Amino acid sequence: MATSAVATAAADSHKMKVLICIDESQWAAAAFEFYCNSLHKDGHEVVCFHCIHPPFYPGDASNVNPHVYQLAAKEAITKAEELEKKYAQKMKEKKMPGTITARLTNEPGYEIVKKAEADKIDLIIIGTRGLGTLKRTLLGSVSHYVLHHAHCPVLVCNHKHE
Repeated sequence: MATSAVATAAADSHKMKVLICIDESQWAAAAFEFYCNSLHKDGHEVVCFHCIHPPFYPGDASNVNPHVYQLAAKEAITKAEELEKKYAQKMKEKKMPGTITARLTNEPGYEIVKKAEADKIDLIIIGTRGLGTLKRTLLGSVSHYVLHHAHCPVLVCNHKHE
């Protein structure tokens, strides 16, 4: 009986903190589902994290109508709130306690790494679009940035090629 109690205490001694990167994409949804179906254990602390991109207007920002900018910002916030509700419902359905956090940024990779460090995350789960080398070089890759800058292990969930 004492051995069983020690094994239980050892198993509970480290509550893994997992950061799951979410957005509106099918790849983020697939990464979330992979974690839920393959890795989640009772006691894990889950942090769903997403970045809200501020409205972008090329050229001189002084020429942007403030009303138009406010409408675009409000739309971005509304989309973020809908995303949070969607993932909160998924977490509730799976009886998976956790939090959902957002940041307003143009640098999602940097913010993901910063959030993981600040929250002492043990594992980051992130989806990828599976861009080729040229597209990744031109467009940038959030998962590539996180993989190479995070202080903890990163699980990159690649999409299925069709």
